[in-house]
This record gives sequence, structure tokens and C-alpha cells, in this order.
Amino acid sequence: MSQEIKVSFLTLSGLLIAFFVTHNNFSSFEPKVLVPLKKVQGMKAENEESSSRVEVNVPYPENSETLGVVKTERTEQHTIKSPLSPQEGQEFYKNVLKSQDWVIENEGTAGIFLNTEYKKEKARIKITTSQDGDHSIISVEINQRN
Repeated sequence: MSQEIKVSFLTLSGLLIAFFVTHNNFSSFEPKVLVPLKKVQGMKAENEESSSRVEVNVPYPENSETLGVVKTERTEQHTIKSPLSPQEGQEFYKNVLKSQDWVIENEGTAGIFLNTEYKKEKARIKITTSQDGDHSIISVEINQRN
């Protein structure tokens, strides 16, 4: 066997071994098991550090399912799936928030989304609803401005 064939054979063998090792590592990878979200029936946002923040206590519509919650220092966004239509979802939050002295700042539509923004002192809440099959997706964004 010539020297070039030996080098080619050894290189090919090394590549095949590397392929099988990486393939085995990839196919046997198991991600960490994430803890499932607990069932949430409403949301409450307040900051114990600052008395200038408005306490926000907003319930979810009946038979809703939490899809996700994102929290930052000044905002919270709750995304839920509800059996209500987008219009019924907007009406639900309008009744809840007006009873808690929130004032409508802006209402409108953007494509398939219905949007209503509420204000109370320095806090803002934006309700966005849209249709998704036989249910609606509702986003409740709470913003505490300083």
C-alpha cells in the first residue's frame, strides 16, 4: 500500500470515529426536565420596595389557561387562552378594571388584534385580544412607570 492510501485510510477512519461519537452524544442527549407552570387564577402586581407603585389585581376569565408569564422590573405580561371571544375578553376586562377605577386611555384595532389601554396614576394596563380557532388569546400587560 502506498503512503497516500495509508494516510487517506487513517483520515477516513478518524472522521468515521468522530462522526459516531458525536452522533451517539447527540442522540442520547436529554434536556433537563422543566417544572410545569402552576395553575394561575389571576395576577397581582405590586412592589414592596416602592410605595409609588399602584397595586394591580386583575383576575382571569373563567375556564382560562395560562400560556405564559413574563416579568421584568417594571412590567408583567400574562398571556392566556380563553373560551371567550376577543370582544367578550375586552368587555370582561373593561368591567373589572373600571370597577377598580381604571380609566380607558386608548381603544382600537390593529389587524386581528383588539387593544384597550387603561391608566391609573402612573400605572398602565394594555389588554390585547385576538381569535385563535375556537378560543381567544388574551395578553394582559401591566406597566408600572416611575
